[in-house]
Amino acid sequence: MKNLNKILLIIFLLVFNIVFYIVNNNQECNKCEITFTQTKISGLVLDNPIIYSYSPFELYNSLLNNSCIITWDRVGGYHSEKQPNF
Repeated sequence: MKNLNKILLIIFLLVFNIVFYIVNNNQECNKCEITFTQTKISGLVLDNPIIYSYSPFELYNSLLNNSCIITWDRVGGYHSEKQPNF
C-alpha cells in the first residue's frame, strides 16, 4: 500500500509537470510592447504626444550590452535612439 501511494504520487507529479510545461510553453511575448508616452517638453503641452514603442527583448538586450536605448530627462522628457511614433 505504501509503495502504491509513492508510485501514484510520482505519476501524478510527472503528469502535472508535463501539463504545466505544455500549457506554459505556448506563452510567447512576440506581440508584447512597452510604450513610453511624452505629452510635454520643457513644460509645454504637445499637440501630438510622442510615443516610443519597444519590445521587452529590445530593452533587455540593450541592458545586456551595458546601454539603455531610452532615457529620461526631467526637462526634455524621453530620449531614444529610435524614432518615435506620432
